[in-house]
Amino acid sequence: LLNRSIASGLESEITDNHATEMATIVAGKGNSFITGKGVAQESQISSSDFSDVMPDPDNSYTSLGILTQNHSYGVSDDSSHYGVEARAFDLSTVSNPSLLHVFSSGNQGTGVPNGGNYDGLEGYANLTGNIKMSKNSLVVGSVDTVGNVPAFVSRGPAYDGRIKPEVVAYSVVGSSNSAALVSGVATLLQQQYREDNAGADMPSALTKALLINSAEDVGPVGLDFVAGYGSVNAWRSLEALKNNQFFEGTVTNGGMESFMLNIPPDAVNLKVTLVWTDQAANVDDFTALINDLDLRLEDDGSVITLPWVLDASPNSTDLQKPATRGVDNLNNVEQVTISNPSTSYTIEIEGSAVSGSQVFYIAWQYDIEDTFEWDYPTGSDNMPYNGETGSYFRWTTTKSGTGELSYTEDEINWTVLDSDVDLSSGRWRWNNPPPINNSVKARMIIGAETFETDFFTVSEPLSASVGFNCADSLMLRWSPSPNAVDYTVYNLGMEELEAYATVADTFLVIPDTSVFPNRWFTIQPNLTGGSQLLSAPTFDYSLQGVNCYVFSFFQTVALDTGIYLDLRLGTTYEMEEIVFERNELDDYVVIETISNPDKEVINFLDASPNQGYNQHRATIRFSNGETLVLSAGSTFYLTDVPLRVFPNPVVAGNNLRVITRDFEDTSPLLEIVDHRGALIHKQEVLGNLDNIPTVGLQPGIYFYRLYADGEVYVGRLLVR
Repeated sequence: LLNRSIASGLESEITDNHATEMATIVAGKGNSFITGKGVAQESQISSSDFSDVMPDPDNSYTSLGILTQNHSYGVSDDSSHYGVEARAFDLSTVSNPSLLHVFSSGNQGTGVPNGGNYDGLEGYANLTGNIKMSKNSLVVGSVDTVGNVPAFVSRGPAYDGRIKPEVVAYSVVGSSNSAALVSGVATLLQQQYREDNAGADMPSALTKALLINSAEDVGPVGLDFVAGYGSVNAWRSLEALKNNQFFEGTVTNGGMESFMLNIPPDAVNLKVTLVWTDQAANVDDFTALINDLDLRLEDDGSVITLPWVLDASPNSTDLQKPATRGVDNLNNVEQVTISNPSTSYTIEIEGSAVSGSQVFYIAWQYDIEDTFEWDYPTGSDNMPYNGETGSYFRWTTTKSGTGELSYTEDEINWTVLDSDVDLSSGRWRWNNPPPINNSVKARMIIGAETFETDFFTVSEPLSASVGFNCADSLMLRWSPSPNAVDYTVYNLGMEELEAYATVADTFLVIPDTSVFPNRWFTIQPNLTGGSQLLSAPTFDYSLQGVNCYVFSFFQTVALDTGIYLDLRLGTTYEMEEIVFERNELDDYVVIETISNPDKEVINFLDASPNQGYNQHRATIRFSNGETLVLSAGSTFYLTDVPLRVFPNPVVAGNNLRVITRDFEDTSPLLEIVDHRGALIHKQEVLGNLDNIPTVGLQPGIYFYRLYADGEVYVGRLLVR
């Protein structure tokens, strides 16, 4: 989202992870990783504070050029009637005909409505907020990857029996994500319309018509109050728009407008959807519809087909009934479907009850008999999409029976994934793709016919790290990808990732990082022919724990064994030797030298440490003559003697430190006596390192006694 947000003047004073996630689903550019790619990746975004749930002022939408506003939240206000909020959003659409308000249905699917026609009816009419009672907005529910609507997702109908949600979209974590997905799809449709219509904005009623008409039936069969008209199919919506599969018209009260629709003889599954932006109703109107239009199809044999309607009676039995054909007097969306259509239809729109005139839009589509088309993967996809989870092969078909699914890397040798795929399911899950890290192609064999995908990639995220982060240079490094011909290193620019260098090696030394606007980098493997495998997740090189070559250097005491030195490096690039040293009195002695090191994790045992205080260091020497000195810190080691008391002599008033070896007695007792044997101080030594105060001691000779494990250990102490 970097540098793509336009100030609205209505922003909240706080930022919120949920809002950021929704914006990413709608418009994320994928700078972080493929999981950060949104639907409309080149769009600009804005925001307003939803502490006021009323629509923004009209001039805010027009001045910012906003065509879609996503509302992924619920509110606790009453959804049992047509209230001030619902009216306000309908008025907002009437005033801004190209503006589409997209609402999440809510996550109260098992909730019980309070008040209104559906008072106390569990599991229905539980949309979250009066804002979602508006007619001209689009309410979106959720569906999982296999077409099931999660139980927690809010359901319709609206307070007056209207169909809500109109559509669903993928999400298993809440309808917020689903609404954001649909907002992104709507944005792409709006862009396509502009490109096809000299920059003109698409009416939101047409956007709705395309989205609803292209939706795929999920949940209960046919139209229902759970999934509405079905799950949004972005591709089919876009294709319908590009192919001009829509009509626009206007009717007045009692008037009729007709459109001829000719379809091929092998067409099946005809679908026609009517949508109009209705005038706002009055607050607390029993039904919200103002202008009532009626859709019907008449074939050349004068057979009339009416749209689907649902029984909105306030009981769960009637609300679950299958849709029947009839006249719709509630909704400003009507749809006719015909499984086996004729070759010619007249689409008739009647102004049944219209004040003034009413503009409307019709979207239509059909399938062709005995066809098969791949939906996923396409040539720009990776499976699994994020390299870590399973992914579904998806297709659209009017064929029946089974097929054989297989894949190849070379178009010669094919690996069968499943020889008995149910074509009617429209999907097949590839649970554990092998680590191919290459381009592959899939095919479905159905009888004597073969249907192949484009080449797509099967890969895992690249693993990248920092080799060193020194004052004068930075090394980035990554794991090799067997089929990659080279790797492109990207830096995050002012808005998006920008290619910095392409190298054949698995590391890159960057001499001057000050030229980059950001510290974020990623690396992507390239295949022959230009395809790219999954990149590494984008990382901030300064936060990887590597300074100038070193992750960490520390020491660990192993009783009766010695002291382990643990050195972890970012890289051994250009290192000639590593020298480990231990303190001896006021100097250091060499205890190990490693020439031409080739390991980045070095664990060395100092088997003869000092009895008592120990300090270790490592010196790294490079081929250019530079050296790097590292301290592992200090520790204490006692195995041969029972204790050490230091400093000795000690200056009166300073703390005396006592180190003991491990005793079975968990609380050894230490006493200090003077030269006459008088007890001066006594305390338990808590652990193998403790402090003894010397405040008040006069200069002279003292003795200490340690009682532990039935023994007494004695030593002399000089206080100055």
